[in-house]
Amino acid sequence: MFRLLTLAAGASMIAAGPAAAQRVTVSTGVDYSSGDYGTDTDTSILVIPFSLRASKDRWTFGASMPFISIDGSDSVVGGGGGPIVGGGNDTSSSRSGLGDLSLRGGYEIFDRNGAEFSVGGKVKLPTGSEEDNLSTGEADFSLGGEFALTRGDVTPFVELGYRWLGDPEGRNLRNGSYGTLGASVILPSDMVGIVSYDYSAASTGGIDDSHSLFGGLVTRLNRRLSLTGYGTVGLSEGAPDYGVGVLLSVRAKD
Repeated sequence: MFRLLTLAAGASMIAAGPAAAQRVTVSTGVDYSSGDYGTDTDTSILVIPFSLRASKDRWTFGASMPFISIDGSDSVVGGGGGPIVGGGNDTSSSRSGLGDLSLRGGYEIFDRNGAEFSVGGKVKLPTGSEEDNLSTGEADFSLGGEFALTRGDVTPFVELGYRWLGDPEGRNLRNGSYGTLGASVILPSDMVGIVSYDYSAASTGGIDDSHSLFGGLVTRLNRRLSLTGYGTVGLSEGAPDYGVGVLLSVRAKD
């Protein structure tokens, strides 16, 4: 979800033009996904994110906290970049509440002739309830970099990173890499299309890595308001079978 918020904010900036390079954006929406995530139980996850993103000059900062509702395997808990699977727990339950707080910072190293390279880091703080199985109860960290190349109305991009998961009691989690390969395209009527392939290493042994496809459409409703609709399709047992969502972003005054 945090990656989606970043992509949507970036795409709306493209649609709004260079004058919107410095801004504060508030976003919320609804995200629903379903799959077995490599377990023996189908699990559905509903996420309502609340996000704040600010950019100035070469710096970008963001914060996000979701409301989460999970119905399914107790091995699946909320995470800052998506659900975390681990612990070998074969019980099931329905639980809901506020999830973990994610904080992110990024710095654009260069932007020349349409080529951009930035680096960033994220920390997930365990503000969600471990008792209700909405959080691992431990902090997670990730570092990564993104390269984008704009040629006309098309901007291919690639993101690579690594995340370090905490060591919660009763869950044998492991660190791993993640990556995204995709492109955004400026369309008529102030719209931007986004497509990508996403990868995330499994957070525990015995579960397949997550491979999925993402497609979204950002529509600028007015000078400050944009709406994003999107869908995902899982390509592996470690990914949800499918996901759909909408995201509404409001840009504060310059």
